[in-house]
Amino acid sequence: MSTRDSQAARETPPIAQEHVDAWTSAPLAPATGSPAYGRIAGLLLAVFIAYHLIALLHHLFPRNGLALRFSRALNAYTYMEAYIKRTTHTQGWKMFAPNPHRLNEFTRVYLEDASGEVWDLKHDIYGRRRFPYLFYDRGGKLNRRLMGKHHRWQIVYAAWVCREAERTALLQHTPPPKRVHFVKLWNRIPPPRYAFAQGGYDPMALKIRRALTGVYDCTQIPDGRLTNIQRARMGLPTVDDSGFEVTPSRTWFERRQAEAELAAQDQAEDAHDSDTDAGEGL
Repeated sequence: MSTRDSQAARETPPIAQEHVDAWTSAPLAPATGSPAYGRIAGLLLAVFIAYHLIALLHHLFPRNGLALRFSRALNAYTYMEAYIKRTTHTQGWKMFAPNPHRLNEFTRVYLEDASGEVWDLKHDIYGRRRFPYLFYDRGGKLNRRLMGKHHRWQIVYAAWVCREAERTALLQHTPPPKRVHFVKLWNRIPPPRYAFAQGGYDPMALKIRRALTGVYDCTQIPDGRLTNIQRARMGLPTVDDSGFEVTPSRTWFERRQAEAELAAQDQAEDAHDSDTDAGEGL
């Protein structure tokens, strides 16, 4: 194929060129209708965005000296801290200066079966994941919450472990577990001067310390055993669960049902009072 033929092949066909000329030469139709937001809605949206950005800056800005006085004065009139808490935009900066973490802490969870043998459930991440790691789940955070001021969560966590272990034991036709043990593991993070001098450090080479923080009997804690409702849901045989301690709770449906019954009762009482008043009038 010659050069002229190649250029001809690359040229736009006449029919297609007519459409292109028509599209490009046609005048643009004037815009009709109203914008997505009216003036009032747009103004309110702009005010909300500005308030949200200022609230975030106010929450994240350091609070000491003059900044503390300004922060208190601003919050007194704008309620920005309440807004940040209500919208769950709170943020903690303890991992940064001036008070970074000085300890690595973990909670090791052990399960004692019916025979008395203790099993490590491997719920903690110590020695199981590399640092730093790219993927994170809530399990690691929850594991750290089982110690310190949040140790009261242990009984709830232990009840969940007991129920899951009982379900597994029933499926395997073995006796349910006895207890759940919590052991705190921790080590000290080397100071920056040591890390700089050594060119870093191996986290697994740090001296680890252990302490027993809680032991929970599955038959003695609330919700530590599977109730018959839970067993029926899982297709497991039922037992006499009259002695099981269950945490009282009400679902949203039960609350709605109770409110509807109360409203119907009030309506019936009002109707009865109206009939009584009408009868007395006669």
